[in-house]
Amino acid sequence: MPGEIVNLSDFGMAIETVIDLPPGYESTFRLRRNGSTLELRGWIRWRRPARTISTSEGKEVRVFHSGVEFDEATVSMVRRSADVLLLSGEAEHGIGKGAFEI
Repeated sequence: MPGEIVNLSDFGMAIETVIDLPPGYESTFRLRRNGSTLELRGWIRWRRPARTISTSEGKEVRVFHSGVEFDEATVSMVRRSADVLLLSGEAEHGIGKGAFEI
């Protein structure tokens, strides 16, 4: 399931999806960027409805924002990885749709 990263830090990230991921849901989030894949392991700590969008077929779909807390190994990897930190600083182009998959 693709989604968009809204915010990324050493300890977690905020994501946007069209799937309502419940608090406690644990997963590996795969970020693909510039030919590299980073696997970030974590679980949903909070979620809320963000807005409603219309599909090309005219169907209304809810979009959710969720907070992901990384596990200890992921926190350690994020702190050591310049690639991940570059992702969080790209304000001009953003990270964009499809930035991660579950």
